[in-house]
Amino acid sequence: MDALIALRRATGLPAVAEPLAPAEDYGFFGPTLLDVPARNTVTYTPAEGRAKWDRTTPFEQYAAIVAKREVGDGPTPYAHNHHDALVQFDKSAS
Repeated sequence: MDALIALRRATGLPAVAEPLAPAEDYGFFGPTLLDVPARNTVTYTPAEGRAKWDRTTPFEQYAAIVAKREVGDGPTPYAHNHHDALVQFDKSAS
């Protein structure tokens, strides 16, 4: 590998391959792997983020749906995907 790097430098090529996309397109890979500075250095744990933006966990969301179903207000599961009538054929294909 060192010989390849030396050969590339001797011919005027960069020592490592150029990235296929600009560094800002790398999302979370850039700051972690390529030493690209992050756009925003503030991070939150999931609990902090839910508290800050008043979100609930998926379990809490499901519990709220189940509670609404018990009173008759909640959505029925999969009703929008399972309402097609059976197709009737006039005669067999054989």
